[in-house]
Amino acid sequence: MKIGSVRFNLSDSNYELLGVPEDKYQIWGDLSSSENEELKFLNQFNFNSHVLKITVEGSEKTGINQLLSGEFPSISLGFPFQNYRTSSDSVSVNFLIKNLTLGSGVGEYGIKLTIDGSPPFVIYEDNYEITGLLEGDHTVDFVIVNDSNDELTNEEASSSLMFNVSSTYEDPYLSIQYPRPNQVYSSSPISLDFKSENFPIIPTGQHIQYQIDSGSVFDHYSSEPILLNDISPGKHNVRIYTVDEDGSYLSYGHGDINVDFIVGLNNNALMNLYVNKNSIYSKFNKPSVSSVTSVDIANVFFRNIYSPIDIQMIPNDTGGLAGGDFSVLVSKLRSKSWMDGLSGQDEVKEINTRFENIAREGSGEDLLEVNPSFSGIQTRDLIYGDKYLDGHSVTQLDPEGKTFFSNNIAKFANDKAQAREVLGSAEKIGSSELLIADSIRKRAVISYTDLETKGTEIEWQYDSDRFIVDFHIVPQDQISVEIYDGSISEQTVFVRQGTTIVWKNSSSSPISIYSGSTSYDLFQLDPDLSIYGEKFISPVLNPGETWSFEFINDGEFDWFTYPDILTGEVNITKQRISSRDQYYILESDGLESPFTSRLIKVDSWGNVIYSFGESLLVKPRDVRSISNGKILIST
Repeated sequence: MKIGSVRFNLSDSNYELLGVPEDKYQIWGDLSSSENEELKFLNQFNFNSHVLKITVEGSEKTGINQLLSGEFPSISLGFPFQNYRTSSDSVSVNFLIKNLTLGSGVGEYGIKLTIDGSPPFVIYEDNYEITGLLEGDHTVDFVIVNDSNDELTNEEASSSLMFNVSSTYEDPYLSIQYPRPNQVYSSSPISLDFKSENFPIIPTGQHIQYQIDSGSVFDHYSSEPILLNDISPGKHNVRIYTVDEDGSYLSYGHGDINVDFIVGLNNNALMNLYVNKNSIYSKFNKPSVSSVTSVDIANVFFRNIYSPIDIQMIPNDTGGLAGGDFSVLVSKLRSKSWMDGLSGQDEVKEINTRFENIAREGSGEDLLEVNPSFSGIQTRDLIYGDKYLDGHSVTQLDPEGKTFFSNNIAKFANDKAQAREVLGSAEKIGSSELLIADSIRKRAVISYTDLETKGTEIEWQYDSDRFIVDFHIVPQDQISVEIYDGSISEQTVFVRQGTTIVWKNSSSSPISIYSGSTSYDLFQLDPDLSIYGEKFISPVLNPGETWSFEFINDGEFDWFTYPDILTGEVNITKQRISSRDQYYILESDGLESPFTSRLIKVDSWGNVIYSFGESLLVKPRDVRSISNGKILIST
């Protein structure tokens, strides 16, 4: 390992080969059991592809700590993010502390909080629940205090959080999900992840601008994260704000937000891991090639995953684990397991007891004693547990490695060697839908999981004569509806949850948009606008102006224009997919020369509306949308 010009040979450190979790090892191949001599259930593990964990010890640990561990304590936020919005009257704030151990009471190190300018107070935990919040904006200032209750003055020791409590919010609203306030990075690039509500970012129109410290201003025309490159060590502030198509500032209350972050103050040197040539040998005594890998300072989670081919990181507020920081969706080969691998030993014993009792009924033999803790539980539930299985081809894991969502519809490959060629993928949308590139079966499917029964069904399927190596929904965050003199471009709109509808006044006179069900004749009988607009009311839109609203909840939403009563309807599907969606499907013929591999865009009926790549692409592997409607394909 090399930090700056200092090199550490990791000779005193502890090495562990990770890969077979102990609990699965005991279930699938109990070495203590003489009845399981063949260990046939261990063949799902391939010992050529595991994780080598190095725990730095001795002189290397001392030397690395001296270079990497700053002398100053630092504090940042784990949750919530900057300008977080919630409808709840309580918010749990979690802090991340480095280079410091919090005390347990007065006279020890703690965190001083000031909430909405109220008198400050000190806590001695890394989390605090703020309750009784009224609707509106709130701020939390936080700073580390020492054992004399004095505030630490180094830049890493203090920051602030802004958040909002509101059941509904109709104006544009920006929030910064990463960096979190005062987050420490070892080096750039920094990924600026943000969320825009009620403000569709249009590649040729309204968009956002961003600025680091007091530097140059840059335009950004998509909702994709912004990469901040070449950031110097120190504390920085990044600001994003809404502008119109000409780049003119739009003064919305929550359309301008900023956050502090830190680069390098606790870690000035870039750390590289060198694997020297001939330092590692395979079981066939073939030396490895040398490599150099940049290593960031972060929490690393080791998990045994059977031949993963695709992974999706899911934040906790977009279908991840409730209350957790994140989860991951892993597409992998199915594990080769049997009944013991699907449940614990107690369940297996109970299953065998029940089967034996069925055989003894009517024979005169005494029935075996059953386990009272499984009373009322059906046998199939004993076999499958909670039906979310880590052996499935798609599993969602929390940071502790526990599977809490899974699906077994896909068959990505028959073995690891084939997996490298035919690939496949899965993407989770919302809480229950999966877009799966089922490569070996040559199909793209959308699978819906009932979160109560854990049952799955295929909602949509596209069959191909080629391997399906990748499958994604075409980004369609906003739908445009134009209002003309006496007509509407699209009266009935079907979209999925989270879609933004943009109304444009293309008529010759000012109009307003009201939610509610009416008709021209009904409105003339009782022209009282106060009984409408429960869900939304637009400002007055002059000819050429637009207004947008993001539909979070499912259902049917009626709306009309005023003063000319033209009516429309927005249908929001309960699932995160709708009949107007389009999809990118990457097909590979598996050949070494360009022939029939291609990228296609299909509608919800499976009709191909766009095709690219035949006679050009060789074993395509991945497709993704980037800014301004462009597509990136890797081969």
